[in-house]
Amino acid sequence: MGLFSKLTGKDRAESWKLLSEEMGAQFIDRGMLKGGPKVVATYKNWEIEMDMYSETNNTGPAGHDNHNHSTTTNYTRIVAPFVKKSDYNLTVYREHGLSKAMKIFGGQDIEIGNPEFDKNYRVKSNDAEQTVGLFMNEKFNKMVTENIGNGMLEISDIKGIFTKKENVTMGKVSYVVVGEILDHEWLKSLFMMMGYTLDQMVEIGKASEKPVSEVAYAHDDK
Repeated sequence: MGLFSKLTGKDRAESWKLLSEEMGAQFIDRGMLKGGPKVVATYKNWEIEMDMYSETNNTGPAGHDNHNHSTTTNYTRIVAPFVKKSDYNLTVYREHGLSKAMKIFGGQDIEIGNPEFDKNYRVKSNDAEQTVGLFMNEKFNKMVTENIGNGMLEISDIKGIFTKKENVTMGKVSYVVVGEILDHEWLKSLFMMMGYTLDQMVEIGKASEKPVSEVAYAHDDK
C-alpha cells in the first residue's frame, strides 16, 4: 500500500492499534458512529491526538433527478491542545500543495529569508519576528519541511473548551491533511513534529508547560 489509501473502519482500527503499540500510545476505538478510532500519545505534559473526520460540501444545484450534488472529503487530523501564555497564530503549507478542500484562514504572509524555503512554502502568522526566528531553528525547519507533505500545520485558538479558571485561554497545534495516511513511520514523525512544535511554543513564551487537565474540562471542538 502507498502513503495514502482508504481503509475500512475495521482495517483502520487494526492499523492504528498497531501504531499505538509501536509508539507506546493509547488506542481508543470509539466505533464508527462516534468518530472511529483515535490514537492518543502523551508527550511531556501534553496529549497529542489523531483521528479522522469528514466534511460534505454541495457542489451544485439539484439536477434532473432532484438530488443535490455533493462531495465528501476525508481528513486525517492530529491535534495537541495547550494552555496559552500569549497570543500567537501560525499557518504553514507547501506552495501549490494543498487540496482545494482545505480551508485557509487569514494572517499576514511571512517570508523567512531563505529563498528556497520561501519559494516552496507559504507561512502566515500574526507575529513576523517570532515566526522568522522559529524557522531559523534548523531542527524545527527540517521537521516541518520533511513531514508536512500536502497537509497544513497550524497554531491557533481552540474552541469548545471549558476552563476551570477565569482568564485562561487555550490554543492548539494541529496538522490536517486530506486522505488517510498509511505509513506508520510518517505518522510517528508527525507526532514528533507536533511535540517539538509544543516545545518551541514554550521556548518563545507562547505556551505554558502546565497540563491542559489542570485548567480545562474538555475540548470537544477541534
